Amino acid sequence: MTRENGLGWALSRIAQIRGVPLDEVRLQHALSEAGGRDDADLSPADVQRCAIFLGWSAAAVQDVPDRAQLPLLAQADTEGWGVLVDAAAGGGWLFERPGALLQLDPDAALLQVICVGMPANAQTAVQGGFVLRLRQALRRYRGTIIEAIAASFFINLLTALMSFFSLQVYNLVIPSHSKDTLTVMLLGVLMLMVVDLLMKLARSKVMARAVVGMDGSLSREIFQRLLKVRLDQMPGSVGSLAGQLRGYEQVRNFYTASTLFSLVDLPAALVFLVIIAIMATPWLAAVPLFVGAVSLAVGILFRHRVQQLAAAGVRESNMKTGLLVETIEGAETIKASQGGWQFLSKWVDLNSKAIDNDMKMRHTTDGFNYYLGSAQQLSYVLLVSLGAWFVIQGEMTMGALIASSILGGRVLSAVMQMPSLLVQHAHAKAAIDGIESLYRLKTDNEGVSRPLLPTRLAGDYSLQGLVFAYPDSPPALQVANLRIQAGERVAILGPIGSGKSTLLKVMTALYQP
Repeated sequence: MTRENGLGWALSRIAQIRGVPLDEVRLQHALSEAGGRDDADLSPADVQRCAIFLGWSAAAVQDVPDRAQLPLLAQADTEGWGVLVDAAAGGGWLFERPGALLQLDPDAALLQVICVGMPANAQTAVQGGFVLRLRQALRRYRGTIIEAIAASFFINLLTALMSFFSLQVYNLVIPSHSKDTLTVMLLGVLMLMVVDLLMKLARSKVMARAVVGMDGSLSREIFQRLLKVRLDQMPGSVGSLAGQLRGYEQVRNFYTASTLFSLVDLPAALVFLVIIAIMATPWLAAVPLFVGAVSLAVGILFRHRVQQLAAAGVRESNMKTGLLVETIEGAETIKASQGGWQFLSKWVDLNSKAIDNDMKMRHTTDGFNYYLGSAQQLSYVLLVSLGAWFVIQGEMTMGALIASSILGGRVLSAVMQMPSLLVQHAHAKAAIDGIESLYRLKTDNEGVSRPLLPTRLAGDYSLQGLVFAYPDSPPALQVANLRIQAGERVAILGPIGSGKSTLLKVMTALYQP
């Protein structure tokens, strides 16, 4: 059975019954994604892939048709694919296929019965912007992200356990000259190091699976949104729009990169401080606590400046991309009009602004890094000096001082991640704003809950009082009255810029008057 009369027709018919618009081109692509085989050979898993590609929920296979969930997609043994539309009066089912409504006997063999989930209407499917879809994608992989966060917290606990190795070596092993104890402790620490490595590898693999899943759904969603934008809503610089959409990679990398899990180190740092206070003295824990708090405050002050520079940098980068794309596409026109010097002047100006912004960003982040480096050194010196004082006073041991210095370094290492996190977050935020600008553009069926999808056009056109204008521009086309009947041959004549192409685009619904 051909796809025009098989599964493709059945899916179109179910969508029509439920009032859900279905693009024929997208349906054909979905059928190709289902496996590219004959309809009779498609498995339930293939049909599920087809439904997911169409933006519907995964199809649910039923052993016995449930009348409450009609219409149902079904494959009969003798009739092929069709739609179960109702239960027959004398038993069995009403089975619809192209050009016929059949009554299947109660004992008729149904190879597959599948319930396809669809959105209530088209408007539900397009509500919200990119931030909403990003949250939905993150929520979909919430379990995976929680597993990665738990692994990060466990890795920090292993670090705390390793610090006790120094404590025991200086307090027990060296004074007692116990080589056997040292050997056992060394083997234990090596085992912890192996577990630490395995945990990091597992976390990386788990997040890689989440990245692939999120990228598959979000990138397709963004590109589909781009295809739905009305032509009259397209910005003047297509290259800049391409640069904005390319920023999606920065968003994906920020929310799934391993550096994001350094945020887990902040609550773990509080645990390290408690361990220092118990193992040594609360006064010793106060040193990294104070330095870390001041560093966090400075980071918050730097945050606004970094976001401003990142937004400006993304804007300049998108403009450079737009100019480059437009230059390549219009190379013939540029050469013919000898206008290369104008594009060169724009390129030099944009490049100068981009370099200046990059230097400001580098100066800001370098200054923050230098401060954090100095703060870390100051914390180490103060911690060792104060700890040595308590050791001399006999209030703590040498092993506690060494272990506290190790944990104090771990506390500040979490703060040291802030510059890179601030920069990545600023770029991700600017990229989200750029993608959101795409979702603010009007689509082909803006405000229409159930767009019409006619299968046959009569060809009669009637235009009355038609006016079209580009955004923030005077009317480019005005038609008082125009009637074109089916079969007529009409020539549209006029000079360049009179609106001939615009009229055709309005009549084909590419532009909205």
